[in-house]
Amino acid sequence: MSHLLKEENWPSPKPRSLAYHCGPAPDADPIPPFSDHGFPARESKRVKKMAVEWLEKNAAWLWPQAADPANPTGLDWSKLADPKNRTGKNRMNAQYWRINIDPTERYTLSVKGSSGYRLRADQSGFDNLFLAGDWTYTAINAGCVEAAVMSGLRAARGLSGFPKRIIGEDSWW
Repeated sequence: MSHLLKEENWPSPKPRSLAYHCGPAPDADPIPPFSDHGFPARESKRVKKMAVEWLEKNAAWLWPQAADPANPTGLDWSKLADPKNRTGKNRMNAQYWRINIDPTERYTLSVKGSSGYRLRADQSGFDNLFLAGDWTYTAINAGCVEAAVMSGLRAARGLSGFPKRIIGEDSWW
């Protein structure tokens, strides 16, 4: 995402690259009620800790020139941009991180093994009931407009019976 650096207002020395890393995070156990207003801060702290641990173990695989000489698989923390010029892991405080904890952010999860439980748009098990939405089985199996369109096409096919066969349907529908 380094192309976005020109849109950001960094003091000198400016970062020379920008990377976004995304992935699943284990749920908090237990997930507290909405009345627990400290939960977002605790989860932010938890995801930061996970990111630091990951960078300490894996960063050199992505950025060999940013490896820590004292930890050859980990990150040399001085390589992170930090306008306050902190040292070591404290430079992580100048980075952006977040964890999706709100229900509206979490519905898009497609965790390992979950695709087999998605319903098929044209196989609801009921006569004249067709399903459409990004939550149905598609080649993407994630919450996005593309998956919803694919699902709608499959539902329309089931409803209309046309076309009878779609080339490669099992590979992308």
